[in-house]
Amino acid sequence: MIKNKLIYSFSLCLLLLFFVMPVEAREDLKGKILLQVESHGEAWYVLPDTQERVFLGRPYQAFMIMRDYGLGITSVDLNKYLQAGFPARLSGKIMLAVEANGEAYYINPDNLQGYYLGRPDDAFSIMKGLGLGISNNDLLNIVIKEGISVPETIADPVLSDSDNNDLAEEVTPDDNLEFTPEDDELIADDLSEPDQDNLLETDNDYVQAVELTEAITLLPYDSNLEDFLSEVKDVYQLVKYLNNYFNFVNDSRLVSQDYESFYDSREGSMVDFVSFVNFVLKSKNYQSGVLRYGDNLAIVFRDQYSPKYIVFSENGGLIFEHGRSFRDVVINEEKRLNISVDKYLYFEGSVLDYRQEIEPYTWVNL
Repeated sequence: MIKNKLIYSFSLCLLLLFFVMPVEAREDLKGKILLQVESHGEAWYVLPDTQERVFLGRPYQAFMIMRDYGLGITSVDLNKYLQAGFPARLSGKIMLAVEANGEAYYINPDNLQGYYLGRPDDAFSIMKGLGLGISNNDLLNIVIKEGISVPETIADPVLSDSDNNDLAEEVTPDDNLEFTPEDDELIADDLSEPDQDNLLETDNDYVQAVELTEAITLLPYDSNLEDFLSEVKDVYQLVKYLNNYFNFVNDSRLVSQDYESFYDSREGSMVDFVSFVNFVLKSKNYQSGVLRYGDNLAIVFRDQYSPKYIVFSENGGLIFEHGRSFRDVVINEEKRLNISVDKYLYFEGSVLDYRQEIEPYTWVNL
């Protein structure tokens, strides 16, 4: 499959980048790709937000970096930043073109330029020049991301240039590397993330919601919004709290109450729940926004594990571990709600008005 070729080739590109001098472990290595030059050129990615390192030496792990540590970006912002340079807050991150086909761009911390990682030959050429060598002793000063596997053995052979050339011949520039809904895989997580065993069962052909089980702590009722914001720890606690203490009102309007009014009244329509959750997620430093498809709204976001989205109805809030792109979210919602959608609208930032005439937001055709 094309996806597997891309994953494998991207991993090979990272493994072969060891022809550089070592650097010392420093705080400014956030977002860098480091290569064990005293070993076999094993490659590590230093997460920009936590300064933990993730091993990139196996095809699956390399793909997970692109998928689960990438941040979604709109086509408008991507095109703008590719021309003028990316903002410092995106330094070292991997950006995913969520309104297109999920193409990945690595933002080089040295110059804040985006480097396209979609094709094996390009990725090899680019990453070879961007990787930094690091000694084994200095690498030990950078904590390994918990739950991420490390090299099985230090004696694994480095693949040769001829191996990479063979792969380059298999995947040509004409190959379509689009990520499809079938490419998405649900992630098994620890107690802070419900496991796959808790997914709601259904016979319908759509990705199913995560069940908010007893393992997720239900925060006690709190009448003070400021105190609540300080106590809620993750999106699962947030949705479980709303499902237990708030009333849903059927109302098709697309302009929300202000956040404090909704919290104090403990009831609202779909737009009130969506706007409030988006506000809370942003206050907790999540990357989030609101997707409108037809007269439906969903909060799209990502945490440290994978892209997700949330919807609200009279049945409460539902969380879905799904969404390589906005298009994939809409497709899943079409199947789940048995509706037809021909376009969607993405609202970035904290917004109360989700009507289609609001500027500068524009519809995107499917």
